[in-house]
Amino acid sequence: GIVVPQCPNPVYESDVATTEVTFLNLSDEDIDAYVATGEPMDKAGSYALQGKGSLLVDSIKGCYWNVVGLPLSLLGRTDGLLDRALEQATAGEQRAAG
Repeated sequence: GIVVPQCPNPVYESDVATTEVTFLNLSDEDIDAYVATGEPMDKAGSYALQGKGSLLVDSIKGCYWNVVGLPLSLLGRTDGLLDRALEQATAGEQRAAG
């Protein structure tokens, strides 16, 4: 999901994206071999769709980017949310540089 604060007012806009990930039928040995790579150790879902973990996945239904990080498709669909988020990020960079 996403939450973008509307500064300077204490108002927040939020939305949620859902993505269904279907894994292959994996043996214990398959899972152990993947864990032994170390890749899943710092992942929220314990796999990396953008890495070796992609070999474990049969299909995804929904936004790929929702699985690997920020749901970009959701930002693009949300009325003005992306524009406001970019404006706030740019303003913050300008304040930091200023």
